[in-house]
Amino acid sequence: MEEKSSDEDKSDSEILNECQRELQELENRKNGKRTRESEDGSEDGFITVQKKSSKRFIRSCSTENMSYMDSNVVVNRNINSNYTTEKEKYEVCLFSQQIMPKQMAFARFLRNECIVNEETSMDCEDSSSENEDSIDKITEKDEDKRKAESLTSKHYDFFLSQIILAANRRIPLLRLNTGPTNKFKPREFWCSSLSKLVAERRLALGNFRRNPTPDNLEILESKVTAVREQLWLAKGCSWRNFCGSIDECTSILDMWNKMQWFKGLRHTQLSVPDDKQKELLRSLTPDSVSNCAPTLISNNDLLETPFTLQELESCLKNRDTAPGYC
Repeated sequence: MEEKSSDEDKSDSEILNECQRELQELENRKNGKRTRESEDGSEDGFITVQKKSSKRFIRSCSTENMSYMDSNVVVNRNINSNYTTEKEKYEVCLFSQQIMPKQMAFARFLRNECIVNEETSMDCEDSSSENEDSIDKITEKDEDKRKAESLTSKHYDFFLSQIILAANRRIPLLRLNTGPTNKFKPREFWCSSLSKLVAERRLALGNFRRNPTPDNLEILESKVTAVREQLWLAKGCSWRNFCGSIDECTSILDMWNKMQWFKGLRHTQLSVPDDKQKELLRSLTPDSVSNCAPTLISNNDLLETPFTLQELESCLKNRDTAPGYC
């Protein structure tokens, strides 16, 4: 079906040029084979065989040094002690189209929102190169799950309203065609004889592609010429009838409709039901997402043993830390 649709989009001259190009490529390929066979037979009856180079395999890195880190659990390790304490933290990300406020202004904003006793780390993108200590600007960490959920739900309605506003501005208002087979209306000049000629042209094109010979190419050219002539005559007759329908008795409304039809303007109306809109919004922004934390299954006991700070610093890379870098 895709091949048929692509053939219908092309013009007749493009189809003929493509068929001639395919026929010329077949002839060139046959001539190339004949020349190679003549050259191979003229070398004293010997055939030269070239051996391909052997493949080289690259050994992959071992998986014994795998490490695991959960983004939702922060592990505090003391160098002088052997025990570890795990503390769960919740992160709330805030984004703004404008420049975020400074640290004191941001603290005042949190105080007005009744959000206190949280660990807030801020950083401005412009000053990230100057100060190496400030890392996470728009990330706010809080140990209280209730406060994190309240801050998230407060901005969810605003985020949803912005999505609806952007969709109404950018998505065109089109009428959905619920019955394309029932409401299809062909052109006024189209008739059964044109459908027969187009079918014969498609059949000739298929025969040429299965068997690209000069005879099939001539048949295809004749079918293309016949379709082109009949379409030209039918379109000319339809245009004369359209111009003849305009006279002194034509109303102003009919004349404006004919002018809009001639320019290609179409009146579109919104017919998307509300349940479809809500279903689309739920698929884009679901109300809740399950937290699927990855699990590590390994029989290597070395992964469970505690490590020191020096070992961690030696494992961290100082450069080439981009994701996906091998």
